[in-house]
Amino acid sequence: MSTALEQLKAAKGQLVAAHSALCALETSSLDASTLREMTVEARGAERLLASVVVEITKHTDELASNGRAASACEALLGEGEVSASQARIEAERARTARSLPALGEALANGSVGAEHLDAVARVARGLSESERSALLVRESEVVAAAARMPVDTFDRHMRRQVDRIRDDHGLERAERQRASSEFRSWTDRDGMGQFRGQLDPERFAVLLGAIERHVTSLAATSPDPMTRDAHLAATALVDLISHGNGRHGRPHISVVVDAHTALHGPHDDTNCQTVDGADLTPATVDRLACDAEIRRIVLDERSVPIHVGRRHRTATDAQWAAAKAIYATCGWKGCDRPISWCQLHHVVEWERYGPTDLDNLVPLCSTHHHRVHEGNWTIRLTADRTLGIWRPDGAHWGDARPDRRRPPPPDRHRACGPGGRIDDG
Repeated sequence: MSTALEQLKAAKGQLVAAHSALCALETSSLDASTLREMTVEARGAERLLASVVVEITKHTDELASNGRAASACEALLGEGEVSASQARIEAERARTARSLPALGEALANGSVGAEHLDAVARVARGLSESERSALLVRESEVVAAAARMPVDTFDRHMRRQVDRIRDDHGLERAERQRASSEFRSWTDRDGMGQFRGQLDPERFAVLLGAIERHVTSLAATSPDPMTRDAHLAATALVDLISHGNGRHGRPHISVVVDAHTALHGPHDDTNCQTVDGADLTPATVDRLACDAEIRRIVLDERSVPIHVGRRHRTATDAQWAAAKAIYATCGWKGCDRPISWCQLHHVVEWERYGPTDLDNLVPLCSTHHHRVHEGNWTIRLTADRTLGIWRPDGAHWGDARPDRRRPPPPDRHRACGPGGRIDDG
């Protein structure tokens, strides 16, 4: 039997003895300070044990690479001690510790937890080789951040580090999340409709916000007391789908964005989040703000609010009525999405002092609104409301005119053929 194995068995025996001693303690014999200190020690032991599992997993994988053992994931599953998902997590922690040795050492000395390794592994999955190399160069920064941040804050920090490496302020991640959104439905054996899915942060916030507001409305208007539970949420969801939500196609979503990003664009310390803390890209916030109510909150140096104000950049009901008189559908060339599904987009951006006037507004459906903001397409609106559209590479893609506006009648003198006939050619 190896010395390491003997030491592990001895350590396990000591932990069993410590557990027995803790169970025998009377609560009255402990104070809050002692319990806090015991919690710190227990957390330290937990991190050390996690580090031991990481080292064992690393050695197992080394044997597997030489054909002398099954992979660590297979070995963990073979013992029947963990689930398949936990086996994959343990194996990924070992790979992360191998790529970032200093992070593995920090786990061993208790300055970071195993969940910090999980956060690094999550952001590393979608990286190219060059992006992964750029992240590895920052190893000391990663370890320092993990040591001073709780896991949820560190997870957000690592996503921002990847955004900086890509220099796109999270746009690639947002597009991947939106493309990964899905909805599946089926009927089970009891005849109950079942569904599952996932949504990108923006649309998830819109959905949850709409359900919560409608739940509040149903509870407030019901003549009988209603319990705010999962059943009421399901009722609210079906009611919203059956009767529609909101007006003019405007999303109901609250976001927090710093003033510099809102007015001048993204920077290294950009803050764009839903009120629940999900990150959004500056381009997404810019698109949402095309038709939104904005509340300005001024903070002092201690981040304490000292002024709260409100200003509007949303189109008025009169402007919407005028837009509907001009457009029946999205203003994009060839798009037949009804105007009720659209938002009014500022052609000259509001941040660049573009007015909320009808001459500067054009209805765009979600697809084409994304194309302008996140897709880097360019549009221009002429005095006769011809919408010019340019691709991201600068090539002119086409022109569109409002579908309710009739083209001018043909010049009969110019169009008449022999005998006074209208020459259609």
